[in-house]
Amino acid sequence: MIESADLSSAVFSDLRLTTSPLNNGTGQMPALGFGTLIPDPALTRTATRDALGAGFRHFDCAERYRNERTT
Repeated sequence: MIESADLSSAVFSDLRLTTSPLNNGTGQMPALGFGTLIPDPALTRTATRDALGAGFRHFDCAERYRNERTT
């Protein structure tokens, strides 16, 4: 598991700031996303909160994970 302090490292910092243009030309999407396929709901909430605090703004919340409400 990656700890919050590790998420804030310089290695991730540049990737979190990198974006790609959307195909429809209406905006940008962060190049680095945070995956939320975590089986434990409490851990999902904590990890998502930590990722937000570390600067992530793109979250992989696939419907099949069935954790949209928790995320």
